[in-house]
Amino acid sequence: MADLSNNSFIPKRGPAKRRREVMSRQVYVFTLISYVLLFATLLATGGVFFYGQYIDKEWQSQVEQLNTRISSFSEADLQRVLEFDRRLQQATDRVESSVSIVSVLKALEAATAGTVQLEDLSLTREMDSEYMLAAAVNTDTFDSTIFQRDLFTDSEIIADVSVMDVKALSEADAAQERLQEDKNAILNQRSAVDFKVELTVPIEAIPYVPPDAPITVSAPVVTSPVSPIATTTAVDVNDNDL
Repeated sequence: MADLSNNSFIPKRGPAKRRREVMSRQVYVFTLISYVLLFATLLATGGVFFYGQYIDKEWQSQVEQLNTRISSFSEADLQRVLEFDRRLQQATDRVESSVSIVSVLKALEAATAGTVQLEDLSLTREMDSEYMLAAAVNTDTFDSTIFQRDLFTDSEIIADVSVMDVKALSEADAAQERLQEDKNAILNQRSAVDFKVELTVPIEAIPYVPPDAPITVSAPVVTSPVSPIATTTAVDVNDNDL
């Protein structure tokens, strides 16, 4: 009889072997970026926290200093500061509104004809905007009056010219006026014309320009007189020494 164990339908196999599992150690880029971002977030959070603490301490320090200054504040000191500021502002306004009177006189001299004589001149300041010049003028003819008006009009610093009270004097009146002014004057046999003129000069046309070099004024040397007694005494002493 044949062996039945060799005719089994179950296939034969050897003893089972344990399969070794190999773990993958691959590091993905996304994971690395996530770790970096997480670490940076932690550092940023810590930095913000400590910076906030620093800001709070500085704020408390500034508040304490402000309270100290407020407690030491003096109303009288503030009033002195305000008064000084007001005076400084007034001085600044005066300096900005300063004018050169010399420029006015030079321009008036340059715009005056040779046949014209200014007998009276007044200069009045109208606030901080302009100067008003009023003059009594004497000339020889009416043509000189018109010519003088044109000279004033063409001046660079004179804004407005007004001529009034034009009148001609007879020879007798002119001679009498000249005699009253100077009894030794030689009478000119010609008629004279008198008129008044008013000139307007804007402040900005004659600004004061300080000199480049400071003006130095040297004090005069005062020598005290030597009394004769002192001189005699000094001579006597020298003679005794000899």
